[in-house]
Amino acid sequence: WNTYGFYVLYANVNGIEPGDAPPANDLDRWALSRLAATVETVTERLDAYDATRAGHAIAAFVDELSNWYVRRSRARFWDGDPAAIGTLHTCLVTVSKLLAPFCPFVADEIYDNLDGSEPSVHLCDFPEAGPRDAELEVAMAVVRESVRLGLAARGQAKLGVRQPLRAAVVVAAGAERAAIERLEDIVKAELNVKELRFVSQAD
Repeated sequence: WNTYGFYVLYANVNGIEPGDAPPANDLDRWALSRLAATVETVTERLDAYDATRAGHAIAAFVDELSNWYVRRSRARFWDGDPAAIGTLHTCLVTVSKLLAPFCPFVADEIYDNLDGSEPSVHLCDFPEAGPRDAELEVAMAVVRESVRLGLAARGQAKLGVRQPLRAAVVVAAGAERAAIERLEDIVKAELNVKELRFVSQAD
């Protein structure tokens, strides 16, 4: 609900109507790929009459959307970036359709405000999964775990994240290193460091 409120606020402030702006960066592509993965899981679980795990998949995606995508893209929303607003709009409208069997009235309210092309969300077709970028999903998972460990190291050393540091030393090689290098700017921004240094051994 907070993410929905955030979208409405900045879409209204910037006077932007959601369009078909293509994804502008890896964060946009990741969000849409995770959305597709969620649609796949929810559809599969509901077909198996497993509403509990379907609901958990929706909740996990909403958490990722709010605490990673929106937080990392906040400056773009302030600037009225059409790609960011369009990506979030797509995610929220699709989530409203996924939520329809679980929270019929809340889902209808969100859908009516964001789309409304049908009289009710309950008259819409159930979402179908779009294309996925599995490699990007794995890379972002590696980056998020690296950030979690880096923040834990900062906390253990009692160095607040507002204090910039010269470098973060990352123990990674192979595919993990490639993933972090691909999304290096995100890691540096999250950890507030100027550079990343890679080593193969923790010692």
